[in-house]
Amino acid sequence: MTQEHKLTKKELKGPDSFQRFSAGLVAFMDANRNLLFAVAGLGAVVLAGSWFWADRQEQQAEGMEKLYFQMEKLQQRQQENPEQEVTGEMQKLLPRFVEGPQKLRARLLLAEVYYENGNHDRSIEMYAEVSTLAKPGTLNHVLAQKGLAYNHETKKDFKKAVEIYKSIIDSSTNFPLFYIYLGLARSYEALSDPDNAKLILREMQTKFSSHPELETVNRKLKQLEASA
Repeated sequence: MTQEHKLTKKELKGPDSFQRFSAGLVAFMDANRNLLFAVAGLGAVVLAGSWFWADRQEQQAEGMEKLYFQMEKLQQRQQENPEQEVTGEMQKLLPRFVEGPQKLRARLLLAEVYYENGNHDRSIEMYAEVSTLAKPGTLNHVLAQKGLAYNHETKKDFKKAVEIYKSIIDSSTNFPLFYIYLGLARSYEALSDPDNAKLILREMQTKFSSHPELETVNRKLKQLEASA
């Protein structure tokens, strides 16, 4: 049998470490009661403020999504009935957005509607605004650059279109690039530069070998090679 530890008279008479700590803590709290109440109150205010801010941000985001949905409905209405001009209504909704991702998407949507209406100058202006505001490499920035390239190509400013298409290819990693390459090949062809157009199309055959629309590339390449 192990020998039991016998408490000494000193241990029996003196307080243990827990008792000493408890007594010290009580003394500290009693001496600093006002300070502790102030810290606790400040903590409660910060916690309540954080909750209020998060709740307000969530409500604001929901409001912006509802506004964006209204703009989508306007675009759909015009697509179903092209005679209806909706850009005026969309312009009135745009200032109601707060700056943020939803407003960038709203600008992109309005730029797209301008493009659909053939108002390329206003479309370019709106896409350029998004391109400036959006962080390079983000989806919104790439979509704005793509919109700019399409507008310049449609306006027959093929040199500018080539410049933008190439910048998208050079800077994008995850964005689907099939139609960007195709636009670049079209622009080279329009600039009477069939060699570069064929070069891009051959690159597409390798890079997008399993793309469902690869036959479009093959057909165009055969056409250019036959006319050489």
